[in-house]
Amino acid sequence: MFPDSVFTNVRRWSGWAVLFFATSALVFAQAPALRGAVRNAHHKPMEGVVVTASRPDSNIAVSVDSRADGSYRFPAGTLARASYQLTIRAEGFDLVQARPAAVAAGKTAHVDLELVPARDEAGQLTGSEWLQSVPGTPAQKQALYHCVACHSITPIVESSYSAQSWMAVLIRMRNWGGESVRSSPVKLPFSEAIKPDPVLAAYLASINRGPDAKWDYQTAKLTTNPRPAGAATDVLITEYTLDPGALPHDAIVDYRPGPYRGDIWYNDFQRDLVGRLDPRTGQYKEWKLPALKPGWPEGLLSLKFGPEGDLWIPRFRKAGMTRFDPRTKKFTTWPVPADYNNARSDTSHVSPCGPNGVVWFPDTENRVMYQLNPATGKIDVFPLFPSYHPAHTVDVYGHSTKPTGHRSYGTACDAAGNVYFADIAGGNIGEINAVTGKATLYKTPTLESGPRRMSMDATGKLWFGENYSSKLGMFDTRTHQFREWTPPIPWSGPYPAMRNRLGDVWTGGMSTDFVYRLNPKTGQWTSYLLPTRNAEIRWITVDSSTTPPTIWIPEVHRGKIARLQILPN
Repeated sequence: MFPDSVFTNVRRWSGWAVLFFATSALVFAQAPALRGAVRNAHHKPMEGVVVTASRPDSNIAVSVDSRADGSYRFPAGTLARASYQLTIRAEGFDLVQARPAAVAAGKTAHVDLELVPARDEAGQLTGSEWLQSVPGTPAQKQALYHCVACHSITPIVESSYSAQSWMAVLIRMRNWGGESVRSSPVKLPFSEAIKPDPVLAAYLASINRGPDAKWDYQTAKLTTNPRPAGAATDVLITEYTLDPGALPHDAIVDYRPGPYRGDIWYNDFQRDLVGRLDPRTGQYKEWKLPALKPGWPEGLLSLKFGPEGDLWIPRFRKAGMTRFDPRTKKFTTWPVPADYNNARSDTSHVSPCGPNGVVWFPDTENRVMYQLNPATGKIDVFPLFPSYHPAHTVDVYGHSTKPTGHRSYGTACDAAGNVYFADIAGGNIGEINAVTGKATLYKTPTLESGPRRMSMDATGKLWFGENYSSKLGMFDTRTHQFREWTPPIPWSGPYPAMRNRLGDVWTGGMSTDFVYRLNPKTGQWTSYLLPTRNAEIRWITVDSSTTPPTIWIPEVHRGKIARLQILPN
């Protein structure tokens, strides 16, 4: 174990509190704080336009959608008395001019909005919309799809690289880690012998603005996804902006009794820290994790509460597990066994739900599952794929979506403490038996599924995103049967999945900015659009303690955490 260490960073805002926590018909029936209508240049009403109210002195922004008649309304209690700037999101459209709104106590402010065709439609496109717009075969577009893990497709089509230049660029980028962003690339702590990829290089050069281009986005007809309609517009989204450069990967709700109940705990994709956000005020506080493997890239993927109320934080490239006690603000850290603590070790996920208080966490590159006993510090090791011994790593970010080899990703436990894991490279759901330690693989119906993040519901059903095949998957751990559903938006790339107490399943992905709700009984999908473009959704937390359930979404590449609440219709 390493000694405890703590460093705090507190951010306070002079702004306002969001008072609207439990959406209800009573609150919605009251006079709204702000209302208006959204119309196009021909004075026709526009449905599904996201209208956002924000203030420069606050890190909180609130958004609603316009309805079928073009009207929008911010319910009573959602906006404090102040002056707000109104902005919109509607692919293919711009606001004629920025509009201020003065909200006063006991009164309803009224501001109408006029939209005109966008001056830069291409600059508004999501990854999904680019993939529908560019020419190419399914295989070519699948390779392009994986680029959104680090950046949008826009800089690719706007670039001027030749096919020859692209080969060097691809080799450089493939030695960057998945936590990279364009403004802050992160070099892997090991070097891959990447072969030149003339096929992908030629394709990328054909759709950009370089000498080998065969298509020009500036003259082409671009495809945009439909705006929200009907029930998808009955939504209130609150976004909390963190410090510049923040990359919140996961966010989870604090259910523990006490003063922090309902607060949100989060981590960062490029920094070794854990933070706590107070949704009532927008204030947040951050703690630096103890040092581990100095010189290795910082950053975290997941965090989860254990049964004792501690936060468990896998250390990603630093190969270990850290426990954080929110009551005492103390850390305890365990490195992985020395035989596995190498340059490729990758401990990104955790399930603190094993029998007798043990904690499961996989090592993606070493292809083992660790079982940590916090009481003794002992770590047992179980092979995930006993008959598989690769000579080199399998790239988690694709470049090929054929089931090639095996590589673990997200994890979850059942009631007996057995741990399940996603085999993203092999298209399997795996199980480690808590008693025998035996690993069993179950093939997903779609072979090239690319399962990522997962969660277990109370009935023993495992829900997961099939990121490569753009489907939502369910594995019944009792019957070993699968089911799959396809979201209505092409190239949706579901990443996580979580079921609420009402039976609906929520998911999202890196390429659309839509948060999806599925009714598994009817197969009906509802698609809610986030206000911020290129949010990069990698995790969703469902808070079933509220009525209706509240959804929390970290916007990884935008440094925000969003709360989605369904409004009465």
